[in-house]
Amino acid sequence: MGVHASLFLRLRHLVNLIQNPWKQRNHVYPRRHRPAAALFTVYAMLLLVFVEESMRTSTIACAPHPECVVNARRWTILESGCLTQCPCLMMVDRDIAPKSYAEWEQPFNVTDKVVQLATRGDLQTVQLTNRYLPLLPDELRRCTEMRHLTLEYTHTQTLPDWIKHFTKLEFLHLESKFTSPFVALPDDMFDDMWSLTFMHLAGFIPMKRLPSFRGLTNLKSLTLAGFLLLDQLPAFDHLHHLERLLVTCVPVLDSLPDFAPIKDNLKSLILTDRGTWCCNGFLGECDLQHPMCQIHPLWGTPAATCLTSDRQKATPGTLALIEKYPDNVCTGLLYPGALEGSPTPATMDPCNGKLYRQCIDPSGVESMCYNARFMGIACDTNPFPIKMRRYQIARGVGDPCNREYEAWLGCS
Repeated sequence: MGVHASLFLRLRHLVNLIQNPWKQRNHVYPRRHRPAAALFTVYAMLLLVFVEESMRTSTIACAPHPECVVNARRWTILESGCLTQCPCLMMVDRDIAPKSYAEWEQPFNVTDKVVQLATRGDLQTVQLTNRYLPLLPDELRRCTEMRHLTLEYTHTQTLPDWIKHFTKLEFLHLESKFTSPFVALPDDMFDDMWSLTFMHLAGFIPMKRLPSFRGLTNLKSLTLAGFLLLDQLPAFDHLHHLERLLVTCVPVLDSLPDFAPIKDNLKSLILTDRGTWCCNGFLGECDLQHPMCQIHPLWGTPAATCLTSDRQKATPGTLALIEKYPDNVCTGLLYPGALEGSPTPATMDPCNGKLYRQCIDPSGVESMCYNARFMGIACDTNPFPIKMRRYQIARGVGDPCNREYEAWLGCS
């Protein structure tokens, strides 16, 4: 606007000079406009003071909160002893490797901290890992600009109804502990979340139903893992932009929604571990002798039965997409020892909080202390982390190795 106004005034002055040439100035240089210069000087000084004071006061206001990793540079009226005056934009509080079973089962309670940083309503990102937040405080409701929400192992078991008002949310990662899993989500939670592009839901052990996906029109990545009682997925009718779909450890799922709406943009499809739809007739022929339809070797889920004649079978769109990814569908049946379970005192105590330490498993399998999926540091028989760590040490990448604990991995 300022540029246009300036151009307009100059052009009008030019037209006046052309129409009235006798009004041209006799001097070559224009007169000095000292009042205007003084005004701009004062404005620049005031702006400098404002910026400096905004940075100073906001830094002081957020000093008691190291969890606030990014705050708005805003002039804040400071009150002595006040903990709710920080204009925080990003709260990050993560412990990705609890060292003891007590730290794993009884993490630090961050409810008060979330209340303090959410009171002003500025939060746009919240990342919590291995922290205790059983309920989302009402103060978080004010943060209508929320873009990123990660809750991993926070003992949260349900979300409030007002979570649906986070309509600008772009990233949602919810992961539960087996001992305190999510049990329910609001039915209309996703109805207006058209900005959401990434969603990861894991460890919802007892949940039987998920909310409708009809509002997730811009979702690009969807991961569903560890739903041991979920027997049906919501319709994918509105997931036209979905590019990545991963469904694993959903052992009683006996059918799939129509994949036709997602087939055009989908670039990755992974459907692993048992899903009885693989062999109960949903794809065509019922084969109850297939391993996927027998008692699950890890979860103990009962053997499947053939779908009744009144049940809907896979649509042509679903069959076409499944045939496109034969190596990623109906494979990877999990057996005991293949997946790291929840840490226990027996698996954590031998590690004494030391990552990559060699430990002894009762089975005699080569084992290493590892924080699988950011859980507590526990004795792990999975060979892949051991192989990965050996590669890191050999190539000099990753965490520096400790010869005292990692000589067995090649550290020298």
